[in-house]
Amino acid sequence: MRAKILTGIFPLLVFSCLIFCAYGEDDLLMEESAVEPTVSGEVREEVQVEVPLRPDQRIRYFYHRGLDAFEQGNYPGAIECFDEVVALDPDYRRADYYRRESWNQLAAEGIPGGEPVEEILVEDLRTEFDNGRLALSEGRYDDAIGSFQAVLRVNPSHNEARRLLGEARLHQEKQSLAEEEALAEQLMREEAQLRNMAQEEEDLALRRAYAEGRTALERGELDRAEASFTEIRRQRGRYRRTDYFLRRLDHEIQRKQEVDLAVSDREAIRQYTLGPDDVVRVVVRNHPEFSFSARVEEGGELIIPLTNEIIMANGLTRDELAEELRKRLTAYIDDPFVKIFIASYGSKKFYVLQPSGGGAEYIMDKANMTLWDCMFMAGIPQLNSAALRRIQVITPHSTHPTHRWINVYSMLYQGKMQDNIRIEPGTIIYYPMLAIDKFSQIIKKVTQPITDLADLGDSYEDWDDFRKKYLR
Repeated sequence: MRAKILTGIFPLLVFSCLIFCAYGEDDLLMEESAVEPTVSGEVREEVQVEVPLRPDQRIRYFYHRGLDAFEQGNYPGAIECFDEVVALDPDYRRADYYRRESWNQLAAEGIPGGEPVEEILVEDLRTEFDNGRLALSEGRYDDAIGSFQAVLRVNPSHNEARRLLGEARLHQEKQSLAEEEALAEQLMREEAQLRNMAQEEEDLALRRAYAEGRTALERGELDRAEASFTEIRRQRGRYRRTDYFLRRLDHEIQRKQEVDLAVSDREAIRQYTLGPDDVVRVVVRNHPEFSFSARVEEGGELIIPLTNEIIMANGLTRDELAEELRKRLTAYIDDPFVKIFIASYGSKKFYVLQPSGGGAEYIMDKANMTLWDCMFMAGIPQLNSAALRRIQVITPHSTHPTHRWINVYSMLYQGKMQDNIRIEPGTIIYYPMLAIDKFSQIIKKVTQPITDLADLGDSYEDWDDFRKKYLR
C-alpha cells in the first residue's frame, strides 16, 4: 500500500519541480505583487516591478494585470494590458475577449460623439481587410501583409485574413527569390563584361608591346626590343612571331657584340701602356735603317740600336712612344714618320685561385682579354671541382676594389655571353669550392684525430707526436 502511494505522489513532485524551474520563484512572486487592489473604483499607485523579458512571462504578466484592472473597472488600463498580450500572441482568445468586453463597457458608459465600440471595430476591420486584398491584387505584398496582420491582431479568428496573409507571404518570397536571381544574373553579366574588358585591355597592351618591339628592332634599340618581346612571351607564350623576333634579336646582339669587341680591341691596343717584357716593333717610313724591334727592359727602358739612346718606355702608350722616338730622330731625319706595333705582350698579368687551394699567375697575351680568354688560358675547372655558377672576379684597387659573381656555367654550357666581361691587369679569378667539398673538408678535420689515433703504432715517439699535435 505504501509503495502505491509513493508511486502516485512521485510524478506530482516531479511535475511541481519542473513548473518551479520553468517559471522561477522570482517570476511567481512578481506576478502576485504586480498590481495593487483598488478601492471604490479608483486605481491606486502601482508597485514598481520590473517587466519580464521572456515573451511567455510577459504574456502572463500583462494578462494578470489586465484581469485585475478589468475587475476593478479600470477599462482603459485593462485595454492597454490586453493589447500587449494580443501583440505578443494574436491567438490568445481570452485576452481578446476581455479586451472587447472592456471596449463594450466603455461604450455602455458612453463615448463623447461616438458609436458603439463593436461597430467601430467591425468597420475598421472591414476597411483594413479590403485594403489588404487590394494591395495583394496590385502586387504590394508588404502593404498587404501589414493590413492582414492588423486584422489578425484585432480578430485572431479571421480565417480569410490568415489565408490571404499566407498567400501574400508566399508571393513576397517568390518575388524576393526572383529579385535575387535577377541580381545574380546581372552580377554574372557584369563580371563577364569586366573579364572581356580586361582581356581586351590585355590584348591591346600586347599589341602595343609587339609594335614597340618591332619598332625598336628596326631602329637598332636591341635592349628595348628584347625587353618588349620577353614580356610578351612571359604573358602570352607563343604570341604571333615572338620567337622569330627573339631569335633575330639574339643574332643581332651577337653581331653587335662582335663589332663592339673588335672596336674595343682597337681601343684597348691604343690605350695599352707598355711595361717590362713587352716587345715593340718600330717602323720609320723610308728609313729602314732606323727601324728595329726591341724588348722593354726590366726597369722600363727601351734602347734604340742605331743610336744607342735610351728611352723610358714604361707607362707610355704606342702613340706616346712613337712621338718620343720622332723627337729623337728629328736630329737625324727631316720630319720622320714613326709607327710602333706591339709584337709581344708580357708586362700585364692576371691570377687564378683554385678550389683546392693555391693559385697561379698568367701573362695577358692580348691588350683586351675577356673572362672567356682567361678561363681557357688558365684551364677550365671540372664540374665536380668548382662551383661554376658563382665564379668570383675581383679587380684590385687601392680604395675601391670591385667584386663580381659570374655564372660561368651558363657561358660554357648554354652559350650565354652577357657576362663575358673584360679582365683588367691584376684581376683575381676565384673558383669557389663546391658545398659538398667544404662539408667533406669539415668532416675530415673533425675525424682526423680519430684516424690518426687508429693509425698509431706501439712506439713511444708516435704517441708523443700525437700528444704534441692534439693534446697541447
